[in-house]
Amino acid sequence: MLMRIQFAARSFTIRSIKTTSVRLFHRCRSLASDGKKTILVTGATGMLGSHFVAKALAAESSWTVACLVRGENDDVASQRLAEKMKAWNRRIPEDEITHPRMIAVKGDICEPQLGMSDCDYDRWSAQADAVVHFAADIRITKGDESASVNMRACDEVFQFTNKGSKQPHLHFMSTIGSCALLPGTASETLDHPIDHILPGGYGEQKWKAEQCLAESVRKRTDPTGNINLSIYRTPFVIDNTMLQPWTVPDFLFQIASLTKTVPEGVSYLPMHNLNTISKCVIINILRTMEQADKVNDSGGNVGVYHLADTRRMKWQDQVAMLNEAGLGVSIVPWEDYKAQLKEACINHENPSKLWKGLPILEASLRYNWTTLCTSKMQRICRDEANFNLSTEGNLSSDDFRDLVVRR
Repeated sequence: MLMRIQFAARSFTIRSIKTTSVRLFHRCRSLASDGKKTILVTGATGMLGSHFVAKALAAESSWTVACLVRGENDDVASQRLAEKMKAWNRRIPEDEITHPRMIAVKGDICEPQLGMSDCDYDRWSAQADAVVHFAADIRITKGDESASVNMRACDEVFQFTNKGSKQPHLHFMSTIGSCALLPGTASETLDHPIDHILPGGYGEQKWKAEQCLAESVRKRTDPTGNINLSIYRTPFVIDNTMLQPWTVPDFLFQIASLTKTVPEGVSYLPMHNLNTISKCVIINILRTMEQADKVNDSGGNVGVYHLADTRRMKWQDQVAMLNEAGLGVSIVPWEDYKAQLKEACINHENPSKLWKGLPILEASLRYNWTTLCTSKMQRICRDEANFNLSTEGNLSSDDFRDLVVRR
């Protein structure tokens, strides 16, 4: 069965699976006799993925983490993974970055079979206890061009998960941009319409990827069990050493250093701590491994979780921190700001990058962001790990100040 979705002038297909034969392997119970687990991760060379890999290996000694990495061969992929892990995780000890239980698997999420060889595809699909899909193109100015990573690749990830003899749980990293402009409070569901999405390609692509993955999981039928899906919606992600690139705050910093001005804003920019996001995903992976998956007529189970800080910093406070960092910026009306940005673009090496990002920045500051319900992940963290997400996991203003000063 084919399900087609439209995005701009192009269409994409995600295949819903109906199993026509009984598997050779019966579904494996979540905890194997030796306790060993294998996690396959996409996007391990990015900010979120690399941090998750390092934290997961440190937290769980029974886990082997296989990382899908582009490269001409296995050696090149391994070298690239090591370099990216070190570059992103500057404050994590090196012995936790170059870990013997971290394995680079040559591949490409946009290629058939995730770009793996037949041997690797069969091996890792048979061994995977969980699949964590971090890979994304988050560049806010790319729009339709990033659809190959953000949408088409989900099909290949689902096919890999579907092939797995252990029926691995699929964990998908999305964005609050897929529900950012809902009036009132956004619940942790897939029910909201597409017209409440922040203008720009990334949020729309992620919304459609959520819908397609969920429908593929629910429609899949197999006598041996179901594939279950967890969707995590994250805000702008920072810690005290780095900021997620190509997001609105990062884009804002780039322009502020050129124009010495920032636009007037009325809303908050929701952010969250990088350590908290990795910890929440690890906790939920452990939870889903330990519970028996439910088999029912409606197909697999789909859970949506908001990994967002409920204590968002005011725009005025963030501007004040920019000035603490020595940028010396002032707040100006939008029309004045756009005129200054246009002038700055004349001498910039990549003017289209600055100008194309302006509508996203304007939407982020002029619209009232929805209030995000976070009760499901708060409850999981409390029950499974005695971790109070609302008090221990939130981002502090000092974290943001340290980041800005370092930049």
